[in-house]
Amino acid sequence: MGAVLDQPIKVGDKWTQTVQRRGTDGKVRTQKRVIEITGAPTLSSPVNFRIRRNDAHPHRKGKTGSIRRADLYRKYEAA
Repeated sequence: MGAVLDQPIKVGDKWTQTVQRRGTDGKVRTQKRVIEITGAPTLSSPVNFRIRRNDAHPHRKGKTGSIRRADLYRKYEAA
């Protein structure tokens, strides 16, 4: 999973994270989280983002947060 490390992170870009989990009924469910970059990283600051979609926790939509550049590349894919 993960993107090419040379790919630039730009404000307004959307990144997705897809997780497959087994439900209580035994079926595999695919849950998606989409974030939008609101602040590009500098050498010492993390990437700021806003959650656009979160199937696992819909109430988190619209919330903001930050993530390290390395974690963004490791956990998300550019959309």
